[in-house]
Amino acid sequence: MIDRISGKLIKKTVSEAVVDVGGVGFALTVTLGTYENLGKLGETVTLITYLHVREDILDLYGFESSSERDLFITLLKISGVGPKLALAILSRFGPNQLVRVVADQDVKMLTTVSGIGKRTAEKLLVDLKSRLKVKHADVEDIPGGEASATTEAVRALEVLGYPIAKADDAIRAARKKLGS
Repeated sequence: MIDRISGKLIKKTVSEAVVDVGGVGFALTVTLGTYENLGKLGETVTLITYLHVREDILDLYGFESSSERDLFITLLKISGVGPKLALAILSRFGPNQLVRVVADQDVKMLTTVSGIGKRTAEKLLVDLKSRLKVKHADVEDIPGGEASATTEAVRALEVLGYPIAKADDAIRAARKKLGS
């Protein structure tokens, strides 16, 4: 397995980063959170990786942290979840926010991910709760596992009547604009 890649960032899009390592450009599929934190073209970056092997292709995924990669792998172990859906889930929620959604059994929040309906969300939450419980005895034991400022802001906007998806998008945009 390729555990991580360090090199010069030569291309980045919302879903892909190309990292030059010794003259070889590695194309990695990335989450939205990883993309937002990649840095500028030409800078040296390090990505934690996961190599997904299928019959006809090798896909390399890049993550900004080991916890994000570990959650990706955990999601892949759930029946019916492939790399595309796992990436969509992690692009919507960071690792700590996803753990919070699972701890709260927040079906409504999980259905904001494209491709996840109510029944799928309920099934995912049950599967994830048991799988994450093995790794994490308590959400509070995870650094930053407590409700993040982003989660609290989204919930505050929801109370004011904003749809969850729009509230989450607004908070993400504000954080990006403020650089936090």
